[in-house]
Amino acid sequence: MTRRQNFCPQLYWSAHPLDQQVPANYAVLLPWWAEVARGSGTRLYIGEALYKAGDPAQPAEWQDPAELSRHLTLAKEYPEVRGHVFFAAREVKADRIGAMARVVADHYQGSARTPR
Repeated sequence: MTRRQNFCPQLYWSAHPLDQQVPANYAVLLPWWAEVARGSGTRLYIGEALYKAGDPAQPAEWQDPAELSRHLTLAKEYPEVRGHVFFAAREVKADRIGAMARVVADHYQGSARTPR
């Protein structure tokens, strides 16, 4: 039996336009990780920073409930991305600004597929 490796890079940055100079950009890091995973036989799951959504200490992008939904929309362009992991679990329930509700409404209308 072949064992498959899963990996989950924590892409805890917001997605900026590609021409915007920022220290780290989800829109740049996601394709890089997809390229790393391509053809490797590993399963790529992206770690998402749900805990930042609505945190007043975070920049303006994280005050927008649509930020995480934009991440998932972008990830659909990369078949290497098998799913997302939202940190931390308590934030799923708290959902301070409705970011998780937005993700569910935009991306999770069907049944979940369990990893194999």
